[in-house]
Amino acid sequence: MRPKRVALVVGQLHSGGAERQLYELATRLDRGRFEPFVACLSQVTDPFGPMLASRGVEVRVLPRARSRELTRVAALARLLRSEGADLAHSYLLAANAYTWAATRLAGRRPFIASSRTCMPPRSRWSLAVHRRAFRSASAVVANARRVLEFTRDLYRIPEARLRVIPNGVPMEPFLAAASPDREQGRRALRAEWKADDATVVAGSLGRLSAEKNLPLFLAMASNIAASPLGGRVRFVVAGEGPASAALRREAARRGLGPVLVFTGERRDVPETLAAMDLFVLTSDTEGMPNAVMEAMAAGLPVVATRVGGTEELIQDGSCGALVPPGALDPLERAVSRLASDPAARRRLGEAARERIAAHFSARAMVEATSRLYDEVAG
Repeated sequence: MRPKRVALVVGQLHSGGAERQLYELATRLDRGRFEPFVACLSQVTDPFGPMLASRGVEVRVLPRARSRELTRVAALARLLRSEGADLAHSYLLAANAYTWAATRLAGRRPFIASSRTCMPPRSRWSLAVHRRAFRSASAVVANARRVLEFTRDLYRIPEARLRVIPNGVPMEPFLAAASPDREQGRRALRAEWKADDATVVAGSLGRLSAEKNLPLFLAMASNIAASPLGGRVRFVVAGEGPASAALRREAARRGLGPVLVFTGERRDVPETLAAMDLFVLTSDTEGMPNAVMEAMAAGLPVVATRVGGTEELIQDGSCGALVPPGALDPLERAVSRLASDPAARRRLGEAARERIAAHFSARAMVEATSRLYDEVAG
């Protein structure tokens, strides 16, 4: 039996959680069963486009001139036909809508939609389009139970059509980055941040966008810097995004220059996390946050807002701490408590790594997705 030809459809291949999961899936699928290729609905292909190509996964770019274009629907339909796709699997809302329309044009090929966030569409028109796309899909994959419930209720999808397949983390790079033979590299990175061995580094990593609520991170850093802990804690914000400039201005306004570092985009995520002592997520909304999973895989205790799938990742008190979204005082207390207690950081960090390895590995994500492909494509 020939392998099933699978089209993975995504809006862009920049640094993001959904794009990371697509990369892990495409490069780990059993090639005896599946032949994946990626259809990218824009020219934004860095960094994952070259990374996919280097692993033998073909990336086909369908250029974007405007935000919504029927020509891209037709181009995607032609691509599905010419590549003989047995199945299309779309990532994120816009890709779901394009894939739903293209699979109708391309001979009603089966497609799997994805729901990866608890953010509603911005207009009633978008809600209607995405509801139609979800309800036309052969199956809808949510990356957390909370996301499944949100999707079911907002888009009125029968629960029988929904599947939870959590995001998966490849453990190997994070274990390697934490190994004793990488100690020199960790020290060098901490030196860039002006953090010695006695300094506690509390960091955040990911796309700098509004829903991450990093002004809350800056407010927390400002308060701790003014407390008795202030001389012992260094704060790191790793990543880039649409909120970058505003966050830098806010940090300068607060006088955080002596205690906070913006690293910019980091491609060496395992190494960056290995140089931190604890991880902080301040998001107002999330799906299943890859940054938290990666921090846990790196052996870091995590202080995170109780949104989306964070409750499914973090067992409060045993591998990290959960705090209400938007609440400064609980966040500050949780970070201060861990910054003051190295034994607790070690204990919670070890439990966090074990939890990711046991329940949220990349292998488990790929196996669950492969079973769904077999079910949908027959």
